[in-house]
Amino acid sequence: ALPAPAMCARYGWRARKGKVKVYDVFIFSIEMDLLELRIRELYDVVDHFIVLESDVMFTGNPKATVFSDYIKSAAQHNTTNRFAFAMHKISSHVWKGNPDPKSTFENERGLRAFADGVLAEHKLQRGDVFIATDIDEIPRRETVQLYRTCEGMPQRLNMKMDNYLYSFAWKVDNEYMRPSMIQLYQEGV
Repeated sequence: ALPAPAMCARYGWRARKGKVKVYDVFIFSIEMDLLELRIRELYDVVDHFIVLESDVMFTGNPKATVFSDYIKSAAQHNTTNRFAFAMHKISSHVWKGNPDPKSTFENERGLRAFADGVLAEHKLQRGDVFIATDIDEIPRRETVQLYRTCEGMPQRLNMKMDNYLYSFAWKVDNEYMRPSMIQLYQEGV
């Protein structure tokens, strides 16, 4: 790997003088395997994983809070927790959704807005980095490392990611731009 100054200079940026923290905040439903894959992939470049769950699906139908329930159950029964290696970096937050939404977008927007409040609770500092995506939108660790190590890049970067259907075997059109972003924290923005 290139040293930080050379890596940053390659993109016309400069190496950071101080340290920043990286927060990965994402919506989670039932995808335990994807959650583990995401945490293992980004473990070395993310300081804190913020798992957002709702007690309803976007449609308003009731839903178990799978991750929160799993963690509570593992603790209560003193059983092995597959996320034990990373629990010091993980926080889980449950949003009480609307059981009778006017549209599915109402609960989705509500859960995304909930993320703003959760980030505020974590007291991000100016210049800290946060990733805002869905659970299945996993950025490359190299991209996150660039934001962690360099300064001079855009305040907000929408990441273009490959799009797959059902599995990594079924890559679909590359024209769709998912709303996945990585951003430098700035109060009030």
